[in-house]
Amino acid sequence: MSKSVPKLYLALLVILAVGCAGQKYCGFKQKELEQSFVPMAGFTQRPSVSCDHVVFLDKEPTDRKFIDLGIIAPRDVKAKSWANAVQAARAAAALKGADAIFLVSEQDKEAWGFAFSNYGGHGGSKNYVTLRCKAIVWDDNK
Repeated sequence: MSKSVPKLYLALLVILAVGCAGQKYCGFKQKELEQSFVPMAGFTQRPSVSCDHVVFLDKEPTDRKFIDLGIIAPRDVKAKSWANAVQAARAAAALKGADAIFLVSEQDKEAWGFAFSNYGGHGGSKNYVTLRCKAIVWDDNK
């Protein structure tokens, strides 16, 4: 019986670790992706698509008609690089069934912070990226 007790604790630990982590979508927490999406007027939910389906454009397309789905603003503290911010925006757009996103604005930020513990102090500056993108679907009927 004593051998089964550690196995039971291990099983409970694994269940808690997996259950508390939350659902992920394309490597990002789905809840945070949902929070980063602001729907446009008239938005209707579409089926989710793969993250690879969503194309990143550096400006609004002029050669093809599209429908606006919403604005995506990934949380600053999670976007530690330009690439990470774009991937988070693509993931949020994929959840809403977008075909593409294009850049509306971007900003690099620097923050300072320090913490102290029994092992000494640590901290310094950290760089973050803030970006806003518009999620769109192609409208070949226009």
